[in-house]
Amino acid sequence: MNPCNHLDKAAEDALIARAAQHDAAASRMLYNYYQGLLAKESHQRYLAAAGLRDEAEGIASLAFAEAIAAYDATRGVHFAAFLQHRVKMALYTAFCRLRRYLRRTSHPDQDRTAGGSLWDLLPDSAPTPESQLCRHQQLRQAIHCLTAKEKAVLCLIYLYGLPQTTIAARLHVTRQAISKLHRQSLKKMRQLL
Repeated sequence: MNPCNHLDKAAEDALIARAAQHDAAASRMLYNYYQGLLAKESHQRYLAAAGLRDEAEGIASLAFAEAIAAYDATRGVHFAAFLQHRVKMALYTAFCRLRRYLRRTSHPDQDRTAGGSLWDLLPDSAPTPESQLCRHQQLRQAIHCLTAKEKAVLCLIYLYGLPQTTIAARLHVTRQAISKLHRQSLKKMRQLL
């Protein structure tokens, strides 16, 4: 049984204050309590796709320690919300730094296989605001033509990052049905675009 489960906000704030004063027992109790949140945030799909899966848990743990030090109980924000925001932002910052680094760095292995540098892969000119606006309007129209279920599936996959098995359980259908609906939705949108 986790001792933090029975703490009210005041008791939790006192535990956080002890942890901020480098009390190892208080820090360990808090870490054990919020370990699920840290694991959930560090296993996001975009981090794995970028190759940050191994480092994500360490980044989340560091953000946890920084959140304990930076938390101000007088502001009225619950520590769980404060921690979740800090962890998400730390992971997203690491993701953006890696993307920036990869964009600016030429890798020898890629040069040999691709026949050029990474700079050759970048478009010659940035899209104009008018073309971006036109593209957004086309996308909005394509989404508008989808059924409610198709919109829900695309939203759960792309906005919330949920796996298809979880979506299937929420919508009370099979994973194969979600996969088929996903493919059909994308095909319909490609035809409209």
